[in-house]
Amino acid sequence: MRSWGVCSIGDDRWTNQWPTASAVLGLTGACMGVDRHSPEQVTAWYSGFMVCTLSAVAYRHKRRRYHESYPSLLSDLQTIRNSLNANGRLRKDTIVSHRGYITDCIDIVAIIPVHNEAEEWLEQLVYAIQQPRFTPYLGRRSNPLSAPMVEPGEGVTAVQSTVDLCDHLFWRLSALQVGELCPSECLLRLPYQLRDESVTFKEAWFFTGKDMVSDQRMGFLRFFTNRTVLCYRRRIEGPKKNEE
Repeated sequence: MRSWGVCSIGDDRWTNQWPTASAVLGLTGACMGVDRHSPEQVTAWYSGFMVCTLSAVAYRHKRRRYHESYPSLLSDLQTIRNSLNANGRLRKDTIVSHRGYITDCIDIVAIIPVHNEAEEWLEQLVYAIQQPRFTPYLGRRSNPLSAPMVEPGEGVTAVQSTVDLCDHLFWRLSALQVGELCPSECLLRLPYQLRDESVTFKEAWFFTGKDMVSDQRMGFLRFFTNRTVLCYRRRIEGPKKNEE
């Protein structure tokens, strides 16, 4: 169970269906011991990487090939104080808030360094994820990890192009499953800087549109305002009948 926060203003806080770059770097930054109260550390960490995500958005049952299901959305009620209203001001009264969560889903993430120092951090991150400095959780403290974030022995992977990167993520996702459910369709969120106009890429990935990221957090934590993310979909074919 996880919650990828959409907006921190108002009574209700729902969840995205996939992690944003901010969520990924916040999660990995906790493992590295980045102090979120330090503008210098947070600025260096968040500005050192690009993030590409591939999320399963539909599943087929392992034993019923043509039966599709989807990640589950749920919510609960919590009482909170000092929430922000629509004007960005603190409310002093206690309010009842809806909190959204998503379950039964798989996300594969690529973290791409943008300078030499960040490449060194990436090498350190491989070990930090296995022995985190701060406790990692999936959006909220009530959502602990249900599986390791990396496979045992996994290290940094070098790729030569955006096509190679996305294909690597695709085949990794294709090999995973949730219980008896295997991914049947996935959504790729690609930073605009990594766009690929080649025929090979366009034949593999169906473009669905652009997403302009608008960060609504306060203060120095706003790093992802007005960033363009390209969205693509791709079907994951199941095994042929004679292979089942």
